[in-house]
Amino acid sequence: GVDWLLGSRSRASADVLVAQTTTTRGIPATFRWVGDSIPLALSVVFRTDTSQFEREIRFDRSGVGEIDLPDGVFRWSSSEVGVSGIVIVESYSDEYHPNLVVEAQSNAGAGFVLSERFVRQRWWLFVVVILAFAAEWGWRQRRGLP
Repeated sequence: GVDWLLGSRSRASADVLVAQTTTTRGIPATFRWVGDSIPLALSVVFRTDTSQFEREIRFDRSGVGEIDLPDGVFRWSSSEVGVSGIVIVESYSDEYHPNLVVEAQSNAGAGFVLSERFVRQRWWLFVVVILAFAAEWGWRQRRGLP
């Protein structure tokens, strides 16, 4: 309260940029500008125990900026506005978002093309599993089991 009453800029600048503290792998970390005038971009330095790199965060009209980070713990700071914080990107994901599989044309002529298919894309496997559960339930009912 004293900083606010004295008009200290240290407290005002600390509230200008806030970051989402944790996110899962594959989901970008979200930064929100809560100051008066939203900048187009802001330079932010990210530090880990072993490395340091700088990225530019671009904000939309509502003051939200997103940046893709690998999994790990990152201490971030921006010397332009004098703010800092921490962002944690978890190494797990509820459902990892795979990249799109695209077919690249080659000049070598015809050849083999590797395509990825996931279990959730094979609908007939779900039918097999449901039929197996129904057969097991029927077998248990005939034997008088719960």
